[in-house]
Formats: sequence, C-alpha cells, structure tokens
Amino acid sequence: MTKKILLISLIATLIFMAVPTLAKKDATTTLDPTCIKTAIEVRDTAIIAVVEKFDTAIVNALNTRKTALKAAWDKTDKGERRAAIKEVLTTYRKAAQDARQTLRTEKRAAWKKYYTDRKACGVSGASDGNSTEGIDANI
Repeated sequence: MTKKILLISLIATLIFMAVPTLAKKDATTTLDPTCIKTAIEVRDTAIIAVVEKFDTAIVNALNTRKTALKAAWDKTDKGERRAAIKEVLTTYRKAAQDARQTLRTEKRAAWKKYYTDRKACGVSGASDGNSTEGIDANI
C-alpha cells in the first residue's frame, strides 16, 4: 500500500512539473510578431517624443538664460549685477535638472510599458532582447 501511494505521488509530481514546461512551449509556438512589433512602435514613439520634449526644454532654458544674462550685464551696480547673474544661473540649473528628470522618468515609463506589452505578446527572456533598456542610457 505504501509503495502504491509513493508511486502515485511520484507520478503526480512529474505531471505537475511537466505542465509548466508544456505551457511554455505552447506560448513560444503561438507568438504573434505583430504584437511585439506594435509594442516596439509604442515604446520608441514614446521615447522619441520625450527626447523632443527634453530638447525643447533645454533650448528654452538656454534662450532664457542668454536673455537674462545679457539683461543682468545692463545693471551698473556691481552687487545687483552679481545677484542677477546668480539668480539666472540658479534658474537655468533648475530648469535643466527638471528637464533631465522628466526625460529619465518618461523614458523609464516607456520601457516599463514595453515590458508589460511584450509579456502580453508571449515574449520573455534575455534572448528575446529583454535586457536592451541600457541601450538608451545615453539619451
């Protein structure tokens, strides 16, 4: 009787171990390339938009800095001029920092959505390009 229970337990264990493996094989055979291509399109379109937004923010900050610094140099009082220049540079630094933070946050959000979308497409694992987020690190 004990041998019979042991044998049944062993067979049940093997079956439960095999089911996830079979499910994985089915997921890879039903992969829809259109789904992942759509996920890539959404991700890269979002990254392009955030880079354009960043570029615009930096150009605006530089133009504002240029105009404000030139106005600061119109001041004849040395103390007022120094204070104005300091304020201009502080404002510029904050604007540039905010633009970089927005870039990082929105870029991460695009990649996070991409990972969710590709998982829904049945794609997973580093062999399918899962670890490519670092490629955008210098953007």
